[in-house]
Amino acid sequence: MTELRARPVDTRDTRWEIWHPAFRVYFWRSLDGGWMSREFEISGGDVVAVLAWAADHAEDGETYTLHCVVEAPDGIGLVRLTGEDPTRT
Repeated sequence: MTELRARPVDTRDTRWEIWHPAFRVYFWRSLDGGWMSREFEISGGDVVAVLAWAADHAEDGETYTLHCVVEAPDGIGLVRLTGEDPTRT
């Protein structure tokens, strides 16, 4: 685990906010020496509600990653909020 670092900030450096974000949940399961995932996009709630949804919908033997969806001029991107992607090396 990495060490947390905290520093004071000037809130005037923020140019935009997203008040109603979308999230992506990836459920991971080991399968025949590889990995299988089920993916969902969730909207209409905050990160606490989506974490509860993910915990409730994880099947036996599954872990999950949670991402916030961010649209940028060059396309849609994801910001990982929690969990580990087992396919990432």
